[in-house]
Amino acid sequence: MTFKDAVRRLFLLLVCVPGTEGADGWTVTYHNTTSCALKGSTVEITCTFHHQLGINDRGVTAKHTFWFRKQQDNQRVDLRTNRTYIGRVRYHCDSDRCSLSINDLRESDAAVYVFGLITSQGSEVAGEPGVTLTVTDLQVTKNQNNNHMCQSRCPVSNPSYIWYKDGEKIQGKPDQTSYRTTSCALQGLEKFPSPPECNSGNSCATVVNVERSICAFTGSSVDISGIFYSDYYYKLSPLWFVAEREQQKWDIPGNVYQRKARFQGFARNGQLRLRITNLAESDSGEYRFGYKTYSRTYSFPGTTLTVKDPDLKVEVIWTSTGGTLVCQSSCPFSDRYSFYWYKNNRPIYRETSPVLKGHAFSEGRYSCGFERYHSREVYAPRIPTVSRNKEVVEGSSVNLTCSTDANPAATCIWFKNQTFVISQKSILYFNPIRSEETGHYKCKCNNTHGNKYVSTHLDVQCRSHFIFIFTAIFFLTSDA
Repeated sequence: MTFKDAVRRLFLLLVCVPGTEGADGWTVTYHNTTSCALKGSTVEITCTFHHQLGINDRGVTAKHTFWFRKQQDNQRVDLRTNRTYIGRVRYHCDSDRCSLSINDLRESDAAVYVFGLITSQGSEVAGEPGVTLTVTDLQVTKNQNNNHMCQSRCPVSNPSYIWYKDGEKIQGKPDQTSYRTTSCALQGLEKFPSPPECNSGNSCATVVNVERSICAFTGSSVDISGIFYSDYYYKLSPLWFVAEREQQKWDIPGNVYQRKARFQGFARNGQLRLRITNLAESDSGEYRFGYKTYSRTYSFPGTTLTVKDPDLKVEVIWTSTGGTLVCQSSCPFSDRYSFYWYKNNRPIYRETSPVLKGHAFSEGRYSCGFERYHSREVYAPRIPTVSRNKEVVEGSSVNLTCSTDANPAATCIWFKNQTFVISQKSILYFNPIRSEETGHYKCKCNNTHGNKYVSTHLDVQCRSHFIFIFTAIFFLTSDA
């Protein structure tokens, strides 16, 4: 793993703490009760869980696992169905261990996170008290020797910092030469530098960005906004530009709109906005606000824009109250977009959220859309069909094949006499088949949306045995 990847997956795993016992004899143990991470990074929270009788003992199983954010109203909303977290959370769970990963951390993500599970009996268990997450930013300070320091409330192992002087990246730490602002960023998290720190004795101009990172869909529009603070703002000539392509600049003369093809820049009374319409992937980059004086141009750390195709996919999340459909996309969910839902290729009116509840997902074909983009339909398995390769005669080789139409693809298993599982695959092999294998067989096909059964009867015919008797008759004669 590279240093950059390690920073992006910044997390703490401290000494395990005593487990908290929940309902029905379940115990949840967190690897840490507190965690601290930098804004823009990724945090991972891990726990283990077990039942006092042992998982799978006496029919006790964890059917579904999930994480939720502790709220005052005690509602347990699966983070995967929480609009604020859609596209930013991942679960990695097995039989007795589960981890929650949250990327692109925001200050609003600071909260208590709790692990929950739904048992095979349908009861819901919460592993209180959970893990307290703190999200913080970097700050530029000075030590006793008047040297710049980049600090945060979160411990960082072997940090490597990048420094900016008046918004421009420099090598090493800033010296005492003339400049107005200083900021820093952790290597690997350059999109999230510290707020500019004004140097004493200088008039200071700063920009506070509304969003430091934006992901948007091709063909859509986006507003990049900020607030500009300066004592001499009206004496300046403001402009917008892309940091990686500084030859492309959009001047804003007279502090009014200036239309440049798909770009509209606006700056008035300290309010900044750059609107880009009909986005293309080539528009990706860091957009900065700057200003010109008679001697030079100044700029500030900007907003990083990433433009992608939506790549819409429908995922079903099961909770104690039933199934929920989530429209996943290549970008984390944003209130700037409205999604559309379809059942059997017909619109479901008044449903514009990426989360769809209250429908019988085991019936019908569902999909979601955004403007001209459309996801594939998802649906439960259709009634399976069973085929066999030949006549069922004792001693021969016979295959029973169970198939169905489903999306996502279904998994099929075989039962005999209703309950006994005899194969975890869609094809049931008999080689050779015996007469005692005559009986009723059932195939069950299921995916995340539901399941369907089909039954068949197998009648093994005895092999015919043919006995040929040759009789020879000899006529004996004697001479007269």
